[in-house]
Amino acid sequence: MFLTYVLLFCIVLKSDPIWANDVVKHHGFVGCPIAKVVIEQGPDTMTGRSLLQCVMRCSQSDRCSSVTVCPSGETGHVRCQLRSNDTTRAPCLQGQTHNSCHLVYRTSANSKGEAEATPTDDSTTSTPTTTELTCENGGTPNGTKCFCPLPFAGRHCQRYMRDCTEGYENGHQDGHQGVYLIQPMTSPSPFLVKCGFAFGGISFPLIRRVNADGTVWSAITWEQAKAGVGDDLNVQPSSNNFFTGLDTLHQILSQSQYYTNQIQSGYGTPWTITSAFYARFTVGPETTDYTLSYSNFYDRAATPSSNGLNGSSPIVFSAPGHDPNGCAGSRGAPGWYGSDCSGHSMFADPPTWPVPGQGSPDLREVRFALVRKRLFLEE
Repeated sequence: MFLTYVLLFCIVLKSDPIWANDVVKHHGFVGCPIAKVVIEQGPDTMTGRSLLQCVMRCSQSDRCSSVTVCPSGETGHVRCQLRSNDTTRAPCLQGQTHNSCHLVYRTSANSKGEAEATPTDDSTTSTPTTTELTCENGGTPNGTKCFCPLPFAGRHCQRYMRDCTEGYENGHQDGHQGVYLIQPMTSPSPFLVKCGFAFGGISFPLIRRVNADGTVWSAITWEQAKAGVGDDLNVQPSSNNFFTGLDTLHQILSQSQYYTNQIQSGYGTPWTITSAFYARFTVGPETTDYTLSYSNFYDRAATPSSNGLNGSSPIVFSAPGHDPNGCAGSRGAPGWYGSDCSGHSMFADPPTWPVPGQGSPDLREVRFALVRKRLFLEE
C-alpha cells in the first residue's frame, strides 16, 4: 500500500515557531504552535540524544509515520516514541497539551513540509507479495521482507547491519563468532567489529588478549583511543586484541538502549571469570570527552566483580594528549575516570583484576560486550 503520510515529530524545548521554520528549511519539518504529545503507544520507544536523532531514526524507516519526543528523565537524553501508519489529518489538533513535548511534522511527498499536507491512501496498490519483493546483496524473499546474508539487513537487504544484535534478530542465531561490517545510524561509513550470534546478538568493540609475557598494548594516546588501536581486523579477522575506537563506540551506543558486559578471565583450569554488567550504557561524543553513563550495575558471574566505573560524575575518558581530569597521568593509564580518579581501567597494562579482596591472577583477556535491548523499526 503506497502511503503519502504526514510525519509527526516533537521538539523537546520551549515551543519556538522560528526554530521550527529553520527545521523545515533544512529537513522538511513543521512545528505545531503549542506543546503537544500523542499518547498512544507506538511500535517502539527508545532513548535518543536529540530531536534530530529521533527524526533520523523515524525517517530511515518506511514503517514509521510519526515520532513523539519528550524528556527521558536522563540528563542529555530524550525519549523517542515511534509510531506507524499514522493517518492524522490535523496533527496539531491531536493529542494532549504537554509543557515539554511539541509536535513537528513532515510530509514525505512535500519537501517544503507545508502544514496542510495530509495523508492519502492509494488502495489500488497492494502490499508487495513475496514474488514482487526485490532483494539485494544476495538476500532471498521471506514473506514481506528478505532474509539477508551477513552482514546485510533491511527489508530489501539494502544496507549493513546497525549492530550485531540486528543480525541475530534477522535469524542468524547459530552461536558462531565472526568479524563483520556494521554501520550504525549516524555512522558515515561501515566498520568492522567482532560479532557473537548467541545470547541476543553480541557486538564486541573491544577485546584485549594478554600475551604469555604479560604484555597487551603499549599505553595508548587520546588520538589512538578515538580512532581505534590493536590489530587490524581486515588483516587479522581472528584477532582477539583490538579496540574499534571511541568514535565508533559512541555511534553504536547512541542509536538505542544497550546493556554492556565487561568480562575478564584469568588463566587456569577452569578459568576464573568475573563479569561486570551495566544497563543503559552510553558514551557521549568527543565534545563531552566521551562521557560515560549507565543506569544500573550488576554482578553476573560466580566470582563477583566490583564496579570500576563508579567515580564521581562526570566520568570522562582521559588519555595522554587529552587528560581533562588529570586521571590518566595520576593513574598511569588511559580510561574512564570520575573527578576523584577512582575505579579501574580496561585500558591499563595489564588490566586490573576487579575482584575485591583478591590478588590479580594471570589475566587472560578482557571483553567488552554490547547487546541492544530495543528493536529497530524495520525498513
